[in-house]
Parts: sequence; structure tokens; C-alpha cells
Amino acid sequence: MGKHSGNRGEWSELYVLIKILADGRLYGADKHGKRTDDVYYDVNKVIRKENNVEIEYVISEDKEYIEVIIAGEKKAVIGADRIVEESEHLFDAITRSSSRTFSVARTELLMDELYCTKLKSPSSDKSDIRIQIHDHRTGLEPTLGFSIKSALGSLPTLINSSGSTNVIFDLIGNMTSELAEVVNFSEKEGDWGKKRITLSERYQNLYSNGIELKYAGTQNSVFEDNLRMIDSSLPEILAEMLKLHYVEGISDISEQIKILSKRNPLEYRKPDEYPYYEFKIKKLLVSYALGMRSSAPWKGDEQASGGYIIVKEDGDVLCYHLYNRNDFEDYLVRHTKLDTPSTTRHEYSEVYKTPGGKYKLKLNLQIRFK
Repeated sequence: MGKHSGNRGEWSELYVLIKILADGRLYGADKHGKRTDDVYYDVNKVIRKENNVEIEYVISEDKEYIEVIIAGEKKAVIGADRIVEESEHLFDAITRSSSRTFSVARTELLMDELYCTKLKSPSSDKSDIRIQIHDHRTGLEPTLGFSIKSALGSLPTLINSSGSTNVIFDLIGNMTSELAEVVNFSEKEGDWGKKRITLSERYQNLYSNGIELKYAGTQNSVFEDNLRMIDSSLPEILAEMLKLHYVEGISDISEQIKILSKRNPLEYRKPDEYPYYEFKIKKLLVSYALGMRSSAPWKGDEQASGGYIIVKEDGDVLCYHLYNRNDFEDYLVRHTKLDTPSTTRHEYSEVYKTPGGKYKLKLNLQIRFK
């Protein structure tokens, strides 16, 4: 095992750095996640911060070499042809590996030359990489932060599950301790012994007994406050999304939007004329993609000020610049779904009774790329 070991997602972040230096430009993507050859941004340099030290990788004007600069001092010069070869080698190593974590010895040699000591950026920052681009439309050369999501490893999450993403429901109706016991029972006898009962099957018992799930709040008040920062009715919309996922088994975000728009549970006026649910859910997805976190107060700041970079299965590295926000929003809707994380780890899924005698249920939010 080499000095650096990581999973496919972690190695993908380093791959993005090397691939961008090799290509010298970032191509845009459409709402389907496909390259748009007529939308691209030339890259002047890439900036990484490691151990509170900024490292600049400056691409020469003729794109023949890359200079490594630290504190204004040129530390190394690496030919572009070498960078291209190394990006191809790393991509091949990532896609061929069958281990959960692995090392790439040849790439580690390049990391030394690039003064890279880590595969990933600090997890506290939604901006995984900073890039100075040349914008042909404006002539400006801003330095922008981008978040990275890779299709080379396991499907990445957009919204990570935690205790903070537990949503609490009041159970309205003739709720009894006997019904609570039935709902909480997770196994039944099958042809081959005991069989787990799905959450959807368990919660159908509530619906069939006339019990309504009504939004009551979130386990972490910061999560609810952040949601209402985006839109005052977003917590209630999110509650409807969770019910679709856990009770009806409908997880695809685009399908959920169609159903919510048709049923209109929040009783908006003229739902056929205004895409209320689509608009608000898109804002939720984009806010999480660019900076919002469930457990930290959010003031609308977008840490990933440039947008999003995606690594395709074929190794192509594409971006959604915030100029292309509509395509980015459509991409997120088309490529995400609600997921079911561990019930024991996040302590949700069972009906419980409060000291005041009310029956409640917690459901957990996690959104993952498809």
C-alpha cells in the first residue's frame, strides 16, 4: 500500500485536477449531463489549498506545460504531454480497481511533483476545487470554486443523511398502541423463514387505518430554519416528498414533482399555470449542491461560487457554470432520488409516544444521485 490510499470518489477528486490541467479547458454540460462543445471555459490556473498553503498550477499560454507555484516561487515545471498521460493512467486505475480503497503508485510520484499531499479538499468546504477561468463572453478571468461529483465510484449523495435530517410527523387519527406495535414490527414469517417487512409495507398500515402523517417539525431546528430560508413552505413540501418515498415507494425526484403538482397537497392556487413544486424543489437541490448544510445555519452563501463539476463514466470532466443555472437545475432533478439510509444509525422509522400522549414518527432525508 502506498502513501495515499482512497476510494474511487476520493481518487476522482485528484483526477479532476490532473484532467483539467491536461485539457486546459472546462466544457459545459446540458440538462442530460452531456457535453456541449460550444460552451467551454479556458483554464488559466487551478488552485488547491493544503495545510493552509495555496498551491497554484498555472497553465502556459501555449498549453505546453504547467508551472507549480507556491508563495510566488516556481517549484516545478511539468510538460503537458506528461500530464495527459498521467490523467489517462489514473482514470484507468480508478475504473479497473476492484478494491474499496487502493493506491496508485505511479500517480503518487506525480503528486510529489505537484506538491499534493492529500486526495481530497477539506470536508468543511463545499468548494472542492478553485479554478481561474477565462470567460470568452465577458472577457473576465474570475477565480471560482466548484463542487465535484463523480460517477466513477459509488453513487454520490447530494444531501447526506444524519440525525439533523430527521423529519418529525404527528400521527393524526385513531392511533393506538396496538397499531403502533404492528407498524414497528419489522419481520414476518415467509416460505424460507423470517422475512423483513419493508418500511413501505409497515407504513401502509397507517394509511389503511385512516392515520394521517402531518408535518410537525425537524429533529434539528437549524435544518428547518435553513429550509425556510429557501422557501417558507419548503419543510411542508419536503414532508410530502418523504411520504411519497417511504409510504408509496416513489423515490425519483422528477416523478415526485409530477405527482405533487397533480395532487397539490399545499393547495396552491392555479397549480396548472405555476410550477410551484418544481421551482421550490429545484431551489432545494441547488442550495445543497452549492453550499447549504443541514446542521449549520445557512445565510444563502454559495461556497461553490462557480458551480458544479461532474466526472462522467467515460472520464470526461464537465461543468455546470452558474451561467447555465437552468441546465444545472434540470440536471439535478433528472439525476437524483430519495434514498433510505440506516434506520438504526439515525434513529428513525418507528412510531413512538411522547410523554404528552401523542404518537409521532421520524423519517430521514437522504438524496442520492441516480
